[in-house]
Amino acid sequence: LLHFGVSNPMFVLVSGLAELLLGMSIFMGWFPRAAVLVLLGIFFGTTTIFGMEEFIGHAACYSSILSIALWGVAVPAPTFAKKLSQTVLSKLNSAKLVLVRC
Repeated sequence: LLHFGVSNPMFVLVSGLAELLLGMSIFMGWFPRAAVLVLLGIFFGTTTIFGMEEFIGHAACYSSILSIALWGVAVPAPTFAKKLSQTVLSKLNSAKLVLVRC
């Protein structure tokens, strides 16, 4: 994207943020199939630029993306995310009680 005035470090930052947001979208269960299709487009684009090393490096991501795109999420992600957040919050609350008692 140097032709559009985007430096290499900015490209890496924007790509990383896009992957993070799309990954969180999948994790939270917000349109997982749409998110993986966008991720597939990003990974396909970078693979055409960087070659076979990029494909091998992201092979696990490709398999996860394709399985979610084809079959959807097997376990409802919002339920998992809700249980995880409840567990973390309960641990934080018990840590606060310990700090208050000291």
